[in-house]
Parts: sequence; structure tokens; C-alpha cells
Amino acid sequence: MNYPEFARGYRDTRHADAFSFVGREQLISPDLEEAFAPAREWSDYFGKLTMRHLFSAPIDPKVELPIMHSYIDWSIPSVQSLYKRTEEVVLENIDYGHYLSELNFHLAAPRMEEQWHKIIDPDYDPPESRIVDSQSWLATKAAEIARERKIRMSLEEKNGVRQGIVGLYNGQLTELDSLVVKLELEKRNQDLDLVVLPAPKRFESSFRSNRNADSLLLDRQRGYARGVQVKTRLATGDSDEVIAPNYDQRFVTFIDGFIDLGNSIDRKIPGTSSHRSSAWPGLISMDHLIRTPIRRMPAANDRDFKMMHLRSKQIAAELSRGRKDFIPIATQNISGRLLTDLYRS
Repeated sequence: MNYPEFARGYRDTRHADAFSFVGREQLISPDLEEAFAPAREWSDYFGKLTMRHLFSAPIDPKVELPIMHSYIDWSIPSVQSLYKRTEEVVLENIDYGHYLSELNFHLAAPRMEEQWHKIIDPDYDPPESRIVDSQSWLATKAAEIARERKIRMSLEEKNGVRQGIVGLYNGQLTELDSLVVKLELEKRNQDLDLVVLPAPKRFESSFRSNRNADSLLLDRQRGYARGVQVKTRLATGDSDEVIAPNYDQRFVTFIDGFIDLGNSIDRKIPGTSSHRSSAWPGLISMDHLIRTPIRRMPAANDRDFKMMHLRSKQIAAELSRGRKDFIPIATQNISGRLLTDLYRS
């Protein structure tokens, strides 16, 4: 779909903040509402920036690039602190889980600086190494979440009680995995001027919720845009026929983390000798960490970052259980469908 037509589909600025997609009322935390104000302002900024790009409105790199760098500087301490605070609230009451999901944008956005730079400056064309850096930062963040998921799953198994937060972690891991694969798609299609963005709130929680997208795929040169919605696991093997009828398929393409990304492992059924295939988000990110030598990880010359990357690679080795080649297979699985949908009139 061309830029202007796509953008018009998200022009309504009203948001269903107090309601989930299925219409169930969500609990509101006054404390978190106040704490989330800066994060929402930044998401709103990037939503407006994206709309300006889609409508070919003037964007001055000398103005917008310093703002983008200010966001990255803000996000480094603030998002981590807000995430931990939100996590504590959600562990007490899972009904506040939508706040943790709202942070998905900020888990990815500061780690995709090159992509924002591309919509700010039409002449900017980052080298492939910078795209790999973005993949590495996304994968490193995924490793942190995967480690916490492992801890929570162990506690659930020990106590025999599910807290619900594991499902939220899985959703975040699936979104991060999806971005890593779409960046791989960008790298493998150098003849196209692709841009991959995490979707700001305008696109993720739009009033017309049947167009919700958690990421955007753009062709900057030809002026085409597509929303992408990724789910950890859909009800059947066909990504586009299960939930898609509830969505506007003119705007949104579905990716199934279990089928399309291959995020699955065989797990033993408790109390039996049998195994079943279970969704296991994070394998894409772990594959990237295993594939990338430490010397090619971003800021690897810095001792603290090098230690962080080493820890992430250790987590990756544990979670992947020796399996490899998730990224090439996943990229092949989604590339044809995504590119076909992107250029569909």
C-alpha cells in the first residue's frame, strides 16, 4: 500500500487505552499512569515523526536527529527502571500486564537508531554492519528477558502456580525475534530501500484496533508501507486464516512465532515420558548471538559491554540447546509473504 493511503488508515488519534483488543476493561494504576507519562510522550513523538515521513512532510535532520539522540539518552536509564517497577506491579496483579506490554516499543526503539535515522534523513544509507549492530542490541535485550522467563518458569513449576507473566515475556521475545528477522530481510534485499520500525502507540493501539501493528515495514524509495502483527503461537498452522479475519488485511500481515519463525522446542510433559512441541520465543535472538563473534558485537571494546555480551551469549547457548539456523529459515518463511503484501495496491 502506498504511503499516503497507509497513513490515512492511522490518522485517527483516539486510542483505546483503557480497553484490550477484545474489549475487556483493563485495570488502571494511578501510580503507573504517572510514571508512564514520559514514555507515552516519546512514543507519541515517534508516531508523529513516522506520520510526517509517510505524508512526505518536511523533516529537518538537524532538528530531529538531536531529538532522537535525546530519546536514546533518556531511554538507557529510564526504560530499565520503569520496566522493573512495572514488572513488580504485574507480579502482584497480572491484570496490570498491559502496562508491561506497552513498554514493548521502548524495548526496541532505542536499539534501532539506524532505522529512525533513515526516515529522518532520506539520504542516509547505513552500512550493513550498523544493521547487524541493531540486531545484536535487540538480541541482547531478548537474552535478558529470556533469563528472567527461565527464573519465573522455575518458580511456577516449583510452586505449581502460574503467575501469567511468562506469557508477557513470551510476547516481548516474539516481537524482538520478529524485528531481528525483518532486519535480516532488509540486509538480504539491498536492491530495495527497506526500513523496519517498531510501531509507536498510534499504530499499535489505534482506535481502529483491527489495524493494530507491532512493527512497520517500509520501502523508502518506492513509498510503500505495511503493518506487521506477530503472535507467539496461533491456533492452527495458517497464520493468515486464524485471526486475520478480525483484522484489516489491507494493512496488516500476520507472523506466527511458532510456525513462521520456528520458535519451538520439544518439552517433556510433566508426569509422563511423552514430549510435545511447545512455543519457545527467543530462539531467533539466541541464534543471532551464537552466530555473531564477540569482536563483532557493538561496543565490544568496552569492558562492561563485552561482559554483557558474553553473558548474553552464554544464555543463548543454554536456551538454543545446540540448534542453529533459525534466522535463515525464518527469513525464508516470511520474506515472500511480507514483500508481496508490502507492494500490494
